[in-house]
Amino acid sequence: MLKVGVIDFINVYPLTYQLVNHNSQFHFFLDTPANLSLLLKNNELDIAQISSSFYLQNKDEFELIKEFGVAATQSVKSVHLYHNIPIETIQTIYVTPQSKASVNLLRVLAMHHWFIDCDFVVVNDFEELIHKPAFLLIGDMALIRPHFEGYETTDLASSWYEMTNLPFVFSVTCVRKDVFHQHPEEINAFIEAMRTSYAWGKEHRDEVIKAARKVCPLPKPYLDNYYDTLEFELTDHHFQGMYKFEKYLQMSQKQMQTT
Repeated sequence: MLKVGVIDFINVYPLTYQLVNHNSQFHFFLDTPANLSLLLKNNELDIAQISSSFYLQNKDEFELIKEFGVAATQSVKSVHLYHNIPIETIQTIYVTPQSKASVNLLRVLAMHHWFIDCDFVVVNDFEELIHKPAFLLIGDMALIRPHFEGYETTDLASSWYEMTNLPFVFSVTCVRKDVFHQHPEEINAFIEAMRTSYAWGKEHRDEVIKAARKVCPLPKPYLDNYYDTLEFELTDHHFQGMYKFEKYLQMSQKQMQTT
């Protein structure tokens, strides 16, 4: 039975809810994108949804399932920089360890869009993080708290679009190369299961939102709109954005190590 890593945020529910809850073909592990990325690299998972930047920096080790990921064009609503000082004066940004893609996107935007030279410091404690003058939140916590009193909220997908006029791919679905070549039938079965799950999610949006509200008790119309902003079927346009991101990562490689 293949070991499959699924992102433990509600942003993937339209894609994976049916898969995780109504499919017994696979053994599922739910975690953050950053942790799933490491588990896949360490051969503890066979397939996983991982951050796009981790894939780009380790793509010789993985096969990409190109059909599905998590992306956004313009606003994403769940990847935010909060700051109580003007962006151009920021000297340190405090970040969550949950996703490399979001942190690396923030680095790219700082250097190439806002033109600021700042440090990045990982903070694990939520209460400590949200009292910093500039900090990053992603996933469910950013969705629940779109605003903090006295802070401006900057949506990173919107800023990326302003800079590139391209969508941003936050996560992709990858298979270890050895598993891909040794178990083609199981991989094909997984891809078909993903297609079934995504089709089910589109047809049962109300049920998806009901499950999401148990985790994030937000109004139904807000979550409905949120899911409308997310893109799960990746196209050439999405990959154009992802490989543009790769170029920025390569340009800034020396600055891309989180403090």
